[in-house]
Amino acid sequence: MEIWRRKQVPDPADPGKMVDALVIPIVETQEKYSVITLGDEVAIRTKMTPLEVCRVVDRWDAEGNPIYIVKSQNLIVVDSVPEALRNKE
Repeated sequence: MEIWRRKQVPDPADPGKMVDALVIPIVETQEKYSVITLGDEVAIRTKMTPLEVCRVVDRWDAEGNPIYIVKSQNLIVVDSVPEALRNKE
């Protein structure tokens, strides 16, 4: 198992301030697309791929859950486009 390391991250309550966090290893992901249909009849697929997850040290939300910060890469794919919106050139 990977050793957890400490890192400074922006404070979720005050992004101008830095706080201590632990980098938590990602053991498994199940990345699924969300399909969004827009008013112009275009369908796009989006997916968030987590790159790093950090748990803020000694901080909890209003329900007592630990606070996590997720660094991610977002993928957006145009899935279907009506012919009328396509560039003919």
